[in-house]
Amino acid sequence: MHRIAVWLINAQVESAEKSGTEFGRPLGPYGEVYVRRREYTKQVHPDWTKQHARIDAICVAMKAFLKDLWCEWQRAHALQQAAE
Repeated sequence: MHRIAVWLINAQVESAEKSGTEFGRPLGPYGEVYVRRREYTKQVHPDWTKQHARIDAICVAMKAFLKDLWCEWQRAHALQQAAE
């Protein structure tokens, strides 16, 4: 799951170096979740290491992805049930 989450973020966030920002520029909805969470934890948990904050933001973004996946699965299942 961790590898999937890391690749999701790599695809959804432009690197900090390329974007000229501290945490990167979001390229998609899960990238937005990731960057917002990094900004939030910087304010709320200044004692966290960069790696701790990164892992936390990856987990939050992955949870958002899984929630969306579950919702789409439920929608597809309901459509399938209605068609039967």
